[in-house]
Amino acid sequence: MALVPIDVSVKTVDLVADLETIRHIKRAARQALKEDYFQVLRYELAKLASELQFTKVELLLSTFPEAMKSAAALIDKGKTDEAKVVLYTALNTLVISEERIPLPILRAQALIAQAKTDDASNEDKKKEVLELLDNAEYQLIMAEELGYGDRDREYEELNKTIKELKKSVKDDGDSQALFEKFKTKLADFKKRIAS
Repeated sequence: MALVPIDVSVKTVDLVADLETIRHIKRAARQALKEDYFQVLRYELAKLASELQFTKVELLLSTFPEAMKSAAALIDKGKTDEAKVVLYTALNTLVISEERIPLPILRAQALIAQAKTDDASNEDKKKEVLELLDNAEYQLIMAEELGYGDRDREYEELNKTIKELKKSVKDDGDSQALFEKFKTKLADFKKRIAS
């Protein structure tokens, strides 16, 4: 299906909150649902987003050849108004797609990339790398609390890998292979949950 991009928009929705605040919002949403307060529910659920939202509007090219033939035939018959309608209809055949990328996952990726490049050979740098790993772990917990992806094994695996990374850094081990493994897992996870 051949598409021509007409418009692309990017919107950032960023929730600045701690885990307890997120849990409070979730409790309020559950209560609103339980009591059939759907507008309150909608308001509470809207708060539970921390993401980049990409909206792409594209024109479906496959509709044009047939529309052009039909419009030309109508013009030959002197029916220009009808030809305009046919062309206008073809021009309004739009495909709208949306993709959402969770900001906590993006932040975790950036933190892991930074931790990987830092040399943890001295104690100060080791402390910085461990802080970066702690922050990446927190971002993953936040992503899970916000409902990005399923509360599944994948979060468990990611958190387990971060713990392995921390242990390796603390023990002065060679962490590069673990960093690569984690980066790959996290990239695959982001790709899977981005909708």
